Amino acid sequence: MKKPSHFNTTLALLSLFFSITSTATPATDTLRLPVNTDNWKMYAAEKGYQDMMNGIYEQTADGIRALTMGTRTGTFLITEIEHNLNGKTVYIKWKAFGGNSFMGICPFIANNCYTNPYDTRKELGFLSIGNPYNQFLLVSNDTWYYTRLKFSGNSVSSSTCLNNYSDRGGNIVQEMKVNNVNPIGRFGVYLTDNRIPKGSLTINECMIAD
Repeated sequence: MKKPSHFNTTLALLSLFFSITSTATPATDTLRLPVNTDNWKMYAAEKGYQDMMNGIYEQTADGIRALTMGTRTGTFLITEIEHNLNGKTVYIKWKAFGGNSFMGICPFIANNCYTNPYDTRKELGFLSIGNPYNQFLLVSNDTWYYTRLKFSGNSVSSSTCLNNYSDRGGNIVQEMKVNNVNPIGRFGVYLTDNRIPKGSLTINECMIAD
């Protein structure tokens, strides 16, 4: 039985659609790093690595969350292993809770740091909740932010945005270039100098793109 002409027209349109979308798909290889305890660790300054435990280091519907252990401490969410990030771009979606009190938030990379990432950390951004302080730029409490870290040789172009990443139409909050960076290391986000005992950091997604 002969197919009606509109059937052939529909097939032609679908063929054109998939041809266009497949052509538009980026050639970039992207590694999506799952946000779970197999791929991320929590490190608390002066207390060391922490096992998964409710109220300290936990898996939530939003991702993995680390809570501060006392006031004015350092609390890290850091990748399980080192990555060679030279020529790569890292994307991290995160939010932090610190109430109305000061708490610093820093994307970072740390080198040769399986024992103590605090000692070899290199900050790749300076943000804060509660109030700005020195180079720390004020951001909103308990709000999703999108940090993009573009590694090239020994430098990193860092941007943090609202709503999406800087190369995807996000609203830029902070941009900076950081030099003298060793691109081989473990990376993540850490909290510092929190004024409330139970601040928190949640990471919702992470990608590494060529």
